Amino acid sequence: MGSTHTIKYKDLLALMESLENGMREYYEGLAERFTQRGLQRLWIMMAQQEETHVRLVRLMRKRSAEDEELQNSDMQVSAQSIQTIEDFLEEYPKVLERGDLSLKKGFELALTLESLELTPIYSPFIARQDKPTQDVLQELLDSEDMHLSILVKSVKRHISDKSFQQYADEILAEHSEHSSA
Repeated sequence: MGSTHTIKYKDLLALMESLENGMREYYEGLAERFTQRGLQRLWIMMAQQEETHVRLVRLMRKRSAEDEELQNSDMQVSAQSIQTIEDFLEEYPKVLERGDLSLKKGFELALTLESLELTPIYSPFIARQDKPTQDVLQELLDSEDMHLSILVKSVKRHISDKSFQQYADEILAEHSEHSSA
């Protein structure tokens, strides 16, 4: 198992809101760059779903603001996941500005982000909510898993590189393994 990073829950939620916003902006940028009809629909749909995730994380932040114990609790999060998020937030605007941005590179970054394990991050908050809120937030986690599956299918449809297709399949299999554990 990798090393962990300790972060206050309130800071973790702020980071997650930044991640969801960044993902939305990244997908919007890909929609502007890759305008082939099927691809553009994919990126726009993903961006719209990320906007929904932004709203849900804002709701979690607002609701948890009244729970000081939760807000100030120390969370142990994968140091690799935190680093991946921070790197993405710094790099995605530069990636989108690249004149030579390939579709493969666009997918590669999306696969990396969509395969992050978010359940450990959201679970402490979800556990403290009423049943309807728990159900909505569980949908957030489920839709993140769905995003990864959609991306892998899209890689197979739009990228002819067999080794990259295999790479995408491996990411999905590894994520599914972690999710069911």
